[in-house]
Amino acid sequence: MLLSPSSPIPQGLRGEVAPVLPVTVIAWRTPSSLVTEQPQREGASVSRHCFEAAQNGAPFACTGAKRFNGVMKRIVVLGWMLACMMACGGDGDTKDFIPIDDLAARSLETICRHGIACDQYPDLAACDDATYFKTQLLADVHAGKVVYDGHAAAACLHLYEDFGCTSSEVARTLSDSRSSCDDATKGALASGATCAEDDECLSGNCVKASCETHACCLGICMNKVGLGGDCSASGFRCENGLSCKRAVGTTTYTCVVLLPVGQPCASGDACVAGAFCVTDPGSTTKSCRALPGTGAPCPDGLCDDARDFCDSATKSCVRRIPVGHACVVGRNDCVLYARCDSVTTTCIERGRAGAACTATGDCLLGVSCEGGSCVAPSDIPLCL
Repeated sequence: MLLSPSSPIPQGLRGEVAPVLPVTVIAWRTPSSLVTEQPQREGASVSRHCFEAAQNGAPFACTGAKRFNGVMKRIVVLGWMLACMMACGGDGDTKDFIPIDDLAARSLETICRHGIACDQYPDLAACDDATYFKTQLLADVHAGKVVYDGHAAAACLHLYEDFGCTSSEVARTLSDSRSSCDDATKGALASGATCAEDDECLSGNCVKASCETHACCLGICMNKVGLGGDCSASGFRCENGLSCKRAVGTTTYTCVVLLPVGQPCASGDACVAGAFCVTDPGSTTKSCRALPGTGAPCPDGLCDDARDFCDSATKSCVRRIPVGHACVVGRNDCVLYARCDSVTTTCIERGRAGAACTATGDCLLGVSCEGGSCVAPSDIPLCL
């Protein structure tokens, strides 16, 4: 499956969006404070961590199923990987073919250009510092564990020419393009086979113990759980279009349908693609709908556009502050590739790889602070 549901919107906020790109070929490492590793569970549905991730540098985090976004460090990218302007012919020719060995290279610039457009990175060099390569997909295709269709990949990428910066648009795009992107990658391993990635399985579901690092972690291919099925066990995921929710007063999780736009909801409910369980303006009730747009009230402190932040003074979504302009320390009001300097109270660019730092927040998104310096992520080794 080429798509998966992410990059970067909270999984339960929007529900289970379809996946979108061949497993992670290119990815960004995201601070653990912005991510929740809890797939499809109640907390993942309307996770404050995911919401914060969406507002603090991972606008499309938690946008889909576990494979594409259940975990930020794998999802953010896939969505952008498909934001294609350069990966496909400008004339929209869906007969274009992308060889598997060219997929990562053809995706990198596209991903970074989208990140720049959404104010996550100041330039291509900075974005390149924050990316790392995970070549498992390439190895799996060559080993016959995954069947790759370069024509389908090109057609799928073409859908992302106009990829925007809003969580609702990203979620809807991923969901609407599902049928077009599913054929780009197909798993070849049957249920019960040993697997390293979801994409290797016919079911698209590789169940394995939680992996806290990028170390090789093997699992077993298993079918996803259908409507009404028990999804309580670790690694059990619902079929696409369903969400794993805990039954009230019990410890059992069951696969349920996603709530439609306008439907009343509560924390733990998952909505259809493009909708999120958020507080209705001027009320204490919640319903499934898009996050607030620029200028709209933001009672939950969240905004749809990654370039906006919820202004605590006006309680509305406004554009983030550019580098060099005055800011308020602690308000997180600077563009995503900048931070508010406590001395000058102006937005300054976060450190690139090699810059001095005291905390990861001092460095660009995806770049960590280690030993007093901003360190770029290392490529992910193969799990053969």
